[in-house]
Formats: sequence, structure tokens, C-alpha cells
Amino acid sequence: MAILSSTAITQAQILISSKRVGKYNLKELYGSDWTVNSPTTFGGDFKETVAQGLLQRIKFVRTRSDNSAEYEVF
Repeated sequence: MAILSSTAITQAQILISSKRVGKYNLKELYGSDWTVNSPTTFGGDFKETVAQGLLQRIKFVRTRSDNSAEYEVF
């Protein structure tokens, strides 16, 4: 699995920093900015970016019943 590009990491960190503490999937986190061609690929890259500690104030929590990843912003 790959990680997000440096531009995508910067955009993600801006979104994360603007969110209240809580649990989100990627659609909820990105809101109207969610325009991804391949959600599965982007989701895997996002999860790997989080796992490598490249984004602050966020951690992977679990895979939801709808197969989306749940993250916690803290």
C-alpha cells in the first residue's frame, strides 16, 4: 500500500484540524470535498498514511459494518 501525496496529506491535515473531536469515515471527514475516483485505493492510502503517523490528531479505530474505515479525530 502507498501513502497519500504530500499535497493530499496537507489537504487532509487541514480538514482534520478543522474537525471537532469525534469519529468519522472518510466521506464524513471530507464532506463536500469528497471527490475521489477510487474510494478503495484512496481509503487504503489514507489508512497507511495514518498508520505511518504522517497525519496528526487522527487514528484508525475500526472497519464499520458497511466496510468503511472509521477514524477518530482527537
